[in-house]
Amino acid sequence: MREFRGAIFLVAILMFQAIVPLMPADAAEGRSTPDFLVTQLEFSVGGSIEVGGEITIASGMHVLRVEVTNQGPVPDSATLNILHKASPASAETSVTSISLGVISATSTSGVLLVNWTANIGDDQTIIARVSGSNDINGGNDESSLDFDVEAYHFGTWLADTVPGPSPGFSDVRLDHSIHTFNASVRNDGVKTIQAYFEINLTEDANPSNSLSYNSGTIIMPAGSIYSPSVGTELSASFDAALILGTWTLSTRVHFTGASWSSTQITSVETVTFSDYIIELSPPSDRAIEPGAMTTMTFLIHNLGITDVLDIELGSDLGWHDTTLDGTSVSVEAGVSSGVSVIVNVPSDATKPSIENVYLNLTSAAGSYTAKAVGHVNLGDQYKATINPPAGPVTVTPAQTESLLFRVNNSGNVPAAFNLEAGLSSTASNWVVLCSTPVTEVLQVGDEVVITVQVTPAPLSSPINPSEKNAAGDSLSVWLQATPTNGGIPSIGSVQTLIRSIIAVDPSPESELIVITEEDLVSKNGSGGIDEILSLSVQVRHNLGSAVTGGVAANITVGTIVFTPTVSSNGLNEAERWGANVTPSNVSSLEIGEVFQSWLLVDGPSDEMPMAGTITVPVTATPKLTPAQESSGILASPVTRNITFVIPSVVDGSIIANASLNADVGNLTNFTIKLANTGNEVSSYRLSIVDDLPDLWTATLETSDLSNSGVVSNLSPSMSDYPDMTANEHITNLTLKVITDPQAPADTFQAINIRIEDAVSGELITIDPVMIRVEESVNFELHPTNESVDLSPYETPLTRVYVNNTGNVVSVYSLWIDRSLENDVQFLIEGPSEIIVAPGESESIKIRLRPDSEASHDATHMATLWVLASNGLNLSASIHANISADHHLFIDTPNSVEVTPGQNETVAVTISNTGNLQEELNLSAVVDVGWETSFASDVVILPINGSIANTLTIVIPSLGGNESLAQGEIYELTVTLYQLGDGSFVSSRVVQLVIAPVFNLEMKGWPEVKNYHSGWSGDWNLTLTNIGNRDVIANLEWDVFKSGLEIDSNDWEVVNAPTSIILPQNEPVSLKFAVDMMEATPDLYLSADLRLTVTPDDEELSGSTIYETDLQVSRLFPYKEYNLDPQERVDDSNLTEEIMWSHIPKGVDSEVAYMIELCGAERLVDLSLFGDAIDPADYTWAFALDNGGTVEKLSLTHSCDGDSHYVITLPPRRGWTQSDPLKIIIDTPDGDNILRNDGYNLTFRLYHPDEHNSFTEYTEATFNFHFETKSLPVISSLEIIDSNGDKVDTLEEGEDTKIRAIVKNQGTSIAIMVDVNLSCEGIKVEDSAQEIPILTSGQEVQLDWDVRTEYLDWWGQSTEVNCVATLSALNWNGEKITNDPSELSSKVESWSPGIGVAFISTLVLLAASIALLRLVKQNEKFRLAAIYSGLIGLGFAFHLGQMVEQIWWGPLVMGIAALWVWYMTWKSTDEFQLIHEDYQRARKGISTLYSDHVEVLTNSKRQLSIILAMPILGMIAIILGLPPQMNPNSANMMSLLFYIAIVIAGTWLLVWQANKMYGALYGRLTDVEVKSNRIERDLGDPARLLTELASEGIDLTSIISAPTPNVAADGEATPEEVHQWDEEINALLDEESSQEADDISGDSDLQMDSLEDILQSSTEEVAEDV
Repeated sequence: MREFRGAIFLVAILMFQAIVPLMPADAAEGRSTPDFLVTQLEFSVGGSIEVGGEITIASGMHVLRVEVTNQGPVPDSATLNILHKASPASAETSVTSISLGVISATSTSGVLLVNWTANIGDDQTIIARVSGSNDINGGNDESSLDFDVEAYHFGTWLADTVPGPSPGFSDVRLDHSIHTFNASVRNDGVKTIQAYFEINLTEDANPSNSLSYNSGTIIMPAGSIYSPSVGTELSASFDAALILGTWTLSTRVHFTGASWSSTQITSVETVTFSDYIIELSPPSDRAIEPGAMTTMTFLIHNLGITDVLDIELGSDLGWHDTTLDGTSVSVEAGVSSGVSVIVNVPSDATKPSIENVYLNLTSAAGSYTAKAVGHVNLGDQYKATINPPAGPVTVTPAQTESLLFRVNNSGNVPAAFNLEAGLSSTASNWVVLCSTPVTEVLQVGDEVVITVQVTPAPLSSPINPSEKNAAGDSLSVWLQATPTNGGIPSIGSVQTLIRSIIAVDPSPESELIVITEEDLVSKNGSGGIDEILSLSVQVRHNLGSAVTGGVAANITVGTIVFTPTVSSNGLNEAERWGANVTPSNVSSLEIGEVFQSWLLVDGPSDEMPMAGTITVPVTATPKLTPAQESSGILASPVTRNITFVIPSVVDGSIIANASLNADVGNLTNFTIKLANTGNEVSSYRLSIVDDLPDLWTATLETSDLSNSGVVSNLSPSMSDYPDMTANEHITNLTLKVITDPQAPADTFQAINIRIEDAVSGELITIDPVMIRVEESVNFELHPTNESVDLSPYETPLTRVYVNNTGNVVSVYSLWIDRSLENDVQFLIEGPSEIIVAPGESESIKIRLRPDSEASHDATHMATLWVLASNGLNLSASIHANISADHHLFIDTPNSVEVTPGQNETVAVTISNTGNLQEELNLSAVVDVGWETSFASDVVILPINGSIANTLTIVIPSLGGNESLAQGEIYELTVTLYQLGDGSFVSSRVVQLVIAPVFNLEMKGWPEVKNYHSGWSGDWNLTLTNIGNRDVIANLEWDVFKSGLEIDSNDWEVVNAPTSIILPQNEPVSLKFAVDMMEATPDLYLSADLRLTVTPDDEELSGSTIYETDLQVSRLFPYKEYNLDPQERVDDSNLTEEIMWSHIPKGVDSEVAYMIELCGAERLVDLSLFGDAIDPADYTWAFALDNGGTVEKLSLTHSCDGDSHYVITLPPRRGWTQSDPLKIIIDTPDGDNILRNDGYNLTFRLYHPDEHNSFTEYTEATFNFHFETKSLPVISSLEIIDSNGDKVDTLEEGEDTKIRAIVKNQGTSIAIMVDVNLSCEGIKVEDSAQEIPILTSGQEVQLDWDVRTEYLDWWGQSTEVNCVATLSALNWNGEKITNDPSELSSKVESWSPGIGVAFISTLVLLAASIALLRLVKQNEKFRLAAIYSGLIGLGFAFHLGQMVEQIWWGPLVMGIAALWVWYMTWKSTDEFQLIHEDYQRARKGISTLYSDHVEVLTNSKRQLSIILAMPILGMIAIILGLPPQMNPNSANMMSLLFYIAIVIAGTWLLVWQANKMYGALYGRLTDVEVKSNRIERDLGDPARLLTELASEGIDLTSIISAPTPNVAADGEATPEEVHQWDEEINALLDEESSQEADDISGDSDLQMDSLEDILQSSTEEVAEDV
């Protein structure tokens, strides 16, 4: 089947080759694999800002900076699309699309600027997406910015120059001059804003007096993310000439924008305006040794007018000199002075210590006190001594003088010093510079020379007094040295004097000339830069009076200096400039006179000037008259520097030959040049414009390997000056061109090179380079090395393609080299020459014909040679791979029987009948992983060869992972693999059949067993069949005399089975007894017990024998003494018994044996615990109860020496075993029991006559140890509150805890200790808790969060029962359970407290009774009585906690309901008044109410509501606020039912009372009306008789309900009144109709009967009343 699949595969390959069309040699090769990504996307122009990672921009026009990089290996063209999303849900809209042309490999496109207009809205997105047709990675083609567009205004105050308090003051002191303060602000929004700086002064003594000063308003445009905004200065001034006293100065910055403003307070200071201003500087901290002296100098700098200061000194330790205390010091205006305080440190002063020296300077004139403190540390002394140069030193205005100061380390430790130089008073425009700010570390006594350069202010006309440069002015120059580690600052100063000078100033019309780029470019090549400047020459001096006679001067031009924009360039640029002054001499120039001269500056004319600054110094040197010189006046030259600012011009161009010849279709490298034609060092980004024809590629490389498209820091051409032939401004470029392979010869193609400024991204120029295509004869073969797989029975055809890569038609000759074909023929099917046009391909067919004997191992190869007309000769190799025919046979037995525990050898023979030599790896694997090994696991088989090998299988013994039962079959797989690649070749399976094995394992069988006389020894053994099949075994028991095969009668085997069933691997109990039959054995009696186990199975052979030596002994351990920790809970002693007997050697007699403890070995080494335990808490003690006498045993005693401590036992007869030894054991207390702790006690039993000086004895070791047992128990279970205190009762709805203490009282760890808490009446969160490990003696606290359930609303309390159960595992996995721990408590309902409830009940019920007594005065007291009574019953409900009866709550609720109903009935009296008044209206009498229906309706509604509400108040008292009750549906329904019953009863009573009063007063009115009618009729007998005669009597009209004939005043309509009457009369319908029937039925009714009827009705009504 395998061969068939291979053949099908080969046919498929041949068919595929036949149907695939011819393809060019490069068809399978990708031409380009670029990878574009957007490397920059930023907002450039337009307001934008990023705060906290979120971008906000302004609406309107923006410019986006975008840059694209091709990080792929080849160049390609790309397109950039800018897209916009107005919201996350919006679709993308196109902003613009830009063709980037061809971007070179690992190059960038340069910066692209894209205009875009933003509209207001949040969550917008701008997307830059680059695309290329051949981009290999689409995952990095996009970059985006998320932003909000809004009018975001924000101004930031950065800093200001408002001064703080000077040293020694808590306020700022300013003089009465003009003060200017500056504030630095910045626009941090996205919209243009305005800002101004405001200074406010408020007088402290008169807050209503305030002054305000403003700076000018400036406009601050918004910055962008690419170009953030920078700070801008605001300046405000005020004149303090008329301001006196103390003021509060506050400064503000005001920002305004469109519909927006903001104010920021920048500074608030207390300012005192005064002419008396000083600065008091404390001395630097210094260290000093005990017994030494130091001087602390406090510096005073007077910034105001001359002042007298009173000195007050103090210190903490009193070490300071008090000489100056109470004196005064006068300080002149602008002068610095000092107060020096000597500090003497006592020699016995302790280190470390610190002395604080305080100085207060009080000015009576200025009404202020300045304070300062200096610190002296008792320790190392850091101090310097400054030696100034000898003075005075004469200095000249505008000229620098160097002063040499010597700084000496006069301290006691090496130190470095911070240096500071200055003037003794303020002088404008003086420059004082120190040569270094800090010295090196100076050793003690070493010194260093420091140069201080002083340059006085230049002369001005007229002389400025603040500059202090008049002749004879004197200032001191000081140098201060302060130790860097802290210490005394030292000052040295030298006086300087201003010499008398006369100077001539050339005064040019301008000292700064900025040349524009346009001027620079336009004048290049047309004469260059030429400037003529006017010089207004004037005389200046510092003599203080007019100069006698005129002054002559020479005007000269000094050395021209060039400072480049980029350092280290243009070293010779100044030589390209020239300057001249005309006229250059002036004579007799008077003070105030101006002499006109001209300065001509001639710039370079050959090339542009280099970017930077040109400084042309013009110096006027005065020439004094002899009279002037004789007066000591010095002529001082004045130099003015005219600076020309040359702008940067960035330009460049490509230098190349007219045309460059390129090899067609091949890579051609051209060296071209880039020249910097600008005027400064520039960097360029170069790229090829994407306008080449298809199949042309061009790349440009620079010397920058990291960025091949960039030329960095290329010097301009003028930097070569004066060597104009130098080429430092030119760099070489490599242009790599691959033409179209089919480009015709002599074709010309321009390659346009784009030159950009690498910094700004601006385009400089595009220069073309012309490429000419050369004629080329060239071709290539494909494939050049081909392998054809075939079998010896196939003749496949293959092809080699000739691809004409030249640009002319070519003829090619063909032939084959067959020297290595080896039984395979390679034939060309076709002509020996072919013609191929440029760019076309032609195939060469080659047929392969193998012989039947072709070997797979041999090499079959032919070489096809192709020769072009120009001599180019190429070859292609064709290899014929004859497919391997593997035919291997493995010869082994089909099955092999193996025995567990024994190695098995299997013969394996391997034969090769294939067509190739086989190099094989042999592998043998048993399906269950048994170990196997070949005699040789690597074999080499020639064709038709065979080899014999041996395989060894290691069969495991029984008892492993496999059962190895008899007859089980395991599979052995022998596999052959190729040695080289490990591929599978062949395999064979052999069955391994398990043979039967008989094997036993006995547990508990002893080698020696001791007996006392007459003892019966019970044997309890475990026998396990560890063979591989179930067995029935026969048991044979024998007791032989020692060393003999003769039966012994001294011992007998009892109750022993003769056969046993032994299932495989199942332990079987074997129990029997061996009794000692000899009652009086001698001491040396012994026997051999033998058990022979033989399988009752013909297939199994062999047997197993077990033997034990039976002996007689006086003393031996017959059991283990396992001590139970539970018996030591009360720390009582334990008692154990040891059996022994007297066995005589001869005649029996009564003997008193002796016993001695010879060794005690502690089972636990306490030293391993270190200091963790106290050994005294873990001591053991043993004693022997010897006939009532307790003998304490020494655990340190040894029997090896001459000293013996024996205990004589009571005498006993031979073979007596009664009265055993009693060992009393005092173990450690229960909490100190260690697992497995105990002792091995070794006793020696001595016969009094046989011990031979205690050298003969019976020795036995007894083991007493605690049983390895864990005993976890719940030692306590209680309820605790939030403070951890125990509580007895709970309140409903309360969160609390139940705490259990779990302790292990055993000797071993308990694992997986699970404690489960279940409760009735409270809710337990996470009822189960686990302790992973509980060590012996360890206590663990467990807390459960519980929440009590709410009670039924009528309930007072409920019982709570909790049960905590514990389960665990012993160290050996044995399960442990203990008795549960129970906890009972009670949950009580919410209560204000028994005391509060009891008092409230009494007070409210008493108030209710009192209010009932006041009802006659006002009915409202009845309502108050109802409310107070019900609230009192609410408090009485809580007294149930005192009564503790379940019926109390329902009883109180019932009383409350009855109380409400009773008081409701009592409160319906007002219905009587309404009904009575209504009946008056029926009779036509004037009434109280106009609308009885409305009044009665309102009364019923109000009374129903008022009387129904008290029950809710009582419920609120019962439940509390918020309500405390069980929220289940039954409880809620019962509460609502109770409230509904009470309220319904109340409403029913109100309705019933209203109905009763209506019926009552309706019937009374009827009786009264009837009586009036009867009287009227009886008063006119004639009319009555006439009516009776004509019509018959109709009494219904008499007794019917009367209708009032006078309408009462009111708003009720007739229909409402009629409805009222109908309701009232409905109550009388039945009685009235019955009466009317009786009267009308008796036509002979007499008048006396009528009177009886009326009387009867009147009596009934009276009874109802």
